[in-house]
Amino acid sequence: RARTALADWLAQWRTLAAPLARPSDEPPEATGAALALVDELRKQEADTTGLGARVRDMQAALEGFVARMVALCAAVAPTLGTLPPQEAASRLGALLQAQRAEAARLQALTERATAAREDAEARAAKAVEAAAALAALRTALRVEDDAAAETQLRRIARVAESEAGLAESRGHILVQGGGRSEPELEALAATGTAESDTAEIVRLEARQAELAAQLEAASAESRSAAEARDRAGDGEDALAASVRREAALAELSRHAEQALVLHAAASLLRAALEAERTESGSGTVARIGEVFHALTDGAQAGVAVEDDGSEQVLVALEADGRGRKAIADLSEGTRDQLFVALRLVALEAYGRANPALPFIADDLLQTFDDARAAATLRALLELSARMQVIVLTHHPHVQALAGALPAGSVHTVLLSPFAEAA
Repeated sequence: RARTALADWLAQWRTLAAPLARPSDEPPEATGAALALVDELRKQEADTTGLGARVRDMQAALEGFVARMVALCAAVAPTLGTLPPQEAASRLGALLQAQRAEAARLQALTERATAAREDAEARAAKAVEAAAALAALRTALRVEDDAAAETQLRRIARVAESEAGLAESRGHILVQGGGRSEPELEALAATGTAESDTAEIVRLEARQAELAAQLEAASAESRSAAEARDRAGDGEDALAASVRREAALAELSRHAEQALVLHAAASLLRAALEAERTESGSGTVARIGEVFHALTDGAQAGVAVEDDGSEQVLVALEADGRGRKAIADLSEGTRDQLFVALRLVALEAYGRANPALPFIADDLLQTFDDARAAATLRALLELSARMQVIVLTHHPHVQALAGALPAGSVHTVLLSPFAEAA
């Protein structure tokens, strides 16, 4: 194509350059066009030269590729040497992929063979060890082959079983021998005869009958004693009734004390509600809520007085400040902590207007967990600045909680078992 284009340009050049070869009176414009064509011809010639060089390079590269393919086919696949280079290259690529797959398969087989060889070597080593152990066992058993060794092992097992049975029999004999040792039993058996053994059996049977008679007499005496006890039941019943009466009185005293505490709490509650109703004593309710918050270790925010439609009632405020619970809906421990808060506020009010009297808290914390019991002890310690506080308890953990209060603020007195029983 480059040669054809060059020939066309040469033909145009000859046509335009012909007037230049002889004098002419043609206008200058024709001469300029001819010169432009000359410049264009030079460019085309230069391009043609470059294209020719590229064509030669490509031909050289193609010839080199063909030569390399011929050499490669001759080296690895002579049968492909007669094919065109491109087809030969495609087939060589396919052969290469197949060879790679075969190489991967051979590698896997080699690894499996290596693992099998290692396993066989390990098994062989174990077999050698087992053979050595069997040889040592045959030497120890003094036999020549494995069959004789197996027979000898069965004999040893039977001997061991017989020895175990013998030991068990000896144990039974010693148990039946009344504590005598085996040599003593053997000596006794050697000196005894059938006649003497029969006489001893008769003597033992007579002794057994004698003991049976004594047992029957003791049973009759026991029945007589039971009848005498029943006849004396009036006096014993009076004593039991006296004991029950004293226990009932003690229980009544405890219930009376609890009723008094609840009555005092109810009275204080009614007074606080009345003061809240007249808006002259709202500080009392606030103080009850403050003490209640402290005794519950922050689980309750306080208390409030609300109108339920018929009267004003005291409600407990949840820690979030929004939830409310009636007194009856509180748990037993939380309800007890509210009553203790009412008592402490009442004692504070009493102590401000009257001489201080001791306050005795008898098992006040039995429904409290450790955190709330510790908070109540701190509140009682604060109250002890105004009056003497005495806490009675039979729970050791309360004493341990009191030990955590500031040093010197608590004096512990342990009552003796006799004083506790009294």
